[in-house]
Amino acid sequence: MNLLPPEFYSAQAMGRLKRVLALVLVLVVALSAGVYGLFSMALSQQRDALAEAEAETSRLLVRQQDFAEVPVVLNRLEQLEQARTLGMSTEVLWQDYLGYVLAVMPGGVKTASVKVSGATPMLAPAATTNPLLQDGAVTQLELTAISDTLPNIAQWQDNLNQIPGFQDAWVNLVTVGEDEDTKVPWFELSVTVQVTDEAYANRYLPTEEEG
Repeated sequence: MNLLPPEFYSAQAMGRLKRVLALVLVLVVALSAGVYGLFSMALSQQRDALAEAEAETSRLLVRQQDFAEVPVVLNRLEQLEQARTLGMSTEVLWQDYLGYVLAVMPGGVKTASVKVSGATPMLAPAATTNPLLQDGAVTQLELTAISDTLPNIAQWQDNLNQIPGFQDAWVNLVTVGEDEDTKVPWFELSVTVQVTDEAYANRYLPTEEEG
């Protein structure tokens, strides 16, 4: 038989409860301290990172002063490139084209003069008023040629029209004369050729990468 009074067992239970509560309290305090320590460490790291970022920003702002003229220079370069593109938009490599003209010139024919007139970067090509001429010409090439014999004019015109960018070649017989000393006849011929934009060199057009 258990002769101990109920108060004894109640006291024991209360003691166990107090020990459990004390242990729980210790664990809670320890956990809180650990969490606080972790947050403190994280906050310190964030403060260090912020300080480094502010220092880097200050350094970059100082360095930015060294490159303050770069945007101005780049803008000027872009303006110069645009001006070059516009200025050279009607460029024709006449040295090459005159080589083509001489290559198809009949034998015995010599060039006396060359004249080029037409569109410029600031002047649009004039509309043709001759119904016999095709549309699309931007420049006109005029040649004066001299020959001791009358060349095959039709063949000459066909050969000129086969040159890329040339159309409506026309050869006119202007003057027939005779050398005073040798009495050899000579012929002065006027040649006009309409030049299309196919003859433009387009060396300075923007590439796809440049936009």
